[in-house]
Amino acid sequence: MPILGTTWYERGAAYWLRRVWLFLLMALVVTLTSLLVGGFLAGIKGSSHTGFVGALIAEIVWSLVIIVFVLVRTGQQWNRPEPARILSRGQKRAAATGGVIGTLARAGFVIGQAVLVIGSLLFFGLYVTLLIYALLPEYPPEHKARLRLAEQIRRHESAGAGREA
Repeated sequence: MPILGTTWYERGAAYWLRRVWLFLLMALVVTLTSLLVGGFLAGIKGSSHTGFVGALIAEIVWSLVIIVFVLVRTGQQWNRPEPARILSRGQKRAAATGGVIGTLARAGFVIGQAVLVIGSLLFFGLYVTLLIYALLPEYPPEHKARLRLAEQIRRHESAGAGREA
């Protein structure tokens, strides 16, 4: 396909090195996040067994909800192309503001640690889902872009065939 290149199984070594690198990076993120969550739960276990069991159950349920929701939604939307989105001026401004806020949040060591622990607890399931995505033959956004491009090519070809008749 033009612009996007060849399909996933015809890609060269550079593509597969990027894919392996992303998988290894996501595996590292899941490992580090597992250690953070495990350390947090071990700290709770030392003070309250009931609190530990409650936090463990909450973490498992919440993570499974995220994983199942994202994977089911991905499966439902797999062959539906999404239209290209152009950001409005307000959305671009909001994105820039978010970058500034993120930079300020990272500036504080204590705030950074709190965000890391809370993020690990809340988004562990998302990290696992991204690791699963790294194992797919095509990433969902790449697949959506291919569908959108195929639809554009189909429309272009049918418009050209209509003119020739």
